Amino acid sequence: WKKDRRLVGPSLNRKNVRDYLASVRLVSGRLMTKLESICDDTVVIGNHILSSTVDIISLVAFDKDVDCISNGRSEMGEDLKRVFLGSQKRLLSPFPFWKIPIIGQYLDGAGWAIKRLENEFSRLVRENENSPDISEAKTFLAKIISYSKGGSGDDAMSHKRLTGNLMTMFAAGSETTHVTMCSALHTIAYDKTGLQEELAAEALTMSDLEVTGGLDEITESLPRLRSLIYESLRIAGPTPFIGLENTEPFELVPGTVLPPQTNFFLPWRYISTLDNANPSRLTPLGPNNTPRADFDARRWLTETPDKGLVVERPSHKTGFRPFGEGVRVCPGRELAEIEMLVILSSILRKFEIALEPNHAPMKLVTRFTESPNVEIRLILKPRKMSLKEAKRAD
Repeated sequence: WKKDRRLVGPSLNRKNVRDYLASVRLVSGRLMTKLESICDDTVVIGNHILSSTVDIISLVAFDKDVDCISNGRSEMGEDLKRVFLGSQKRLLSPFPFWKIPIIGQYLDGAGWAIKRLENEFSRLVRENENSPDISEAKTFLAKIISYSKGGSGDDAMSHKRLTGNLMTMFAAGSETTHVTMCSALHTIAYDKTGLQEELAAEALTMSDLEVTGGLDEITESLPRLRSLIYESLRIAGPTPFIGLENTEPFELVPGTVLPPQTNFFLPWRYISTLDNANPSRLTPLGPNNTPRADFDARRWLTETPDKGLVVERPSHKTGFRPFGEGVRVCPGRELAEIEMLVILSSILRKFEIALEPNHAPMKLVTRFTESPNVEIRLILKPRKMSLKEAKRAD
């Protein structure tokens, strides 16, 4: 990864994410059309959100329009679900059964799915590697191949490494963003403090969001929604901890030294809830002075001198980084954030959302990622708030 991130990182930086915004808008528009056709009924929103993230990643990564939203499913999407389930079993297995010769890969049902995905991604990489117009294309795969061809020696990325990075982006990019949006929508629907009205008013003031709003305009104009997303990532996000390995002796606590190459987990969600951490690394209490262990959708907001709102983006100085830190920072963080902002704000502009009556309590459980233990079932009704009312409320 120390080598690969030199190529993957630039392909997903803010400048390149601007090229991907059109794909995000296309998929978001399709999702709104789909939800409009089924609103007033109970909607299992997770299925539609996952279809959206798969569609976006497919367009952004390799310009393949699978359109899961309209078609209901795609073979790649179904194989991805099988891989997630198999990964969960393998992570929790007391021994590496998948390494048993010949049959091990297939004992959990994930082997065939992994092989199909490997073959498909390898084919896509080969097509792009052989394309004479690769330097003109604007997909993640095209950009990373162009950067790789411009390198030399160890800086160039092999076919196998290209395929692996493409698979990683497809799997991680679709699942983690989907989980975070589902948690955020559950929070909005469950809230009794007026959060939904505040978020809807904020989204409605951006009347041209689906068509012309630029990347900077979207992020700067939606501070309340960004604060909700950051808090969802902190308390109800897909990665409550991160796996690490030290390269040199490391004193974990006084008297306990981990030797090099020790694998350990860093529970950064738990750390973000502590009150006795280094004062320069504490999670902010927010405008409501909310305890750090509690969820507060408004935690990351601060008021400007002219009574406006800005969002404090989590950093190493706030006790929590939603997308990691240092060399292990998530390279797709800019894309993930703009996906969530566009899709969630579009839903709030179009619909009033509520949990279905007698909705089962939701808690987080650990699977491939940490995710809701129940389907989020929403009632969607067309939103009646006008732009004039939204500006007055905002």
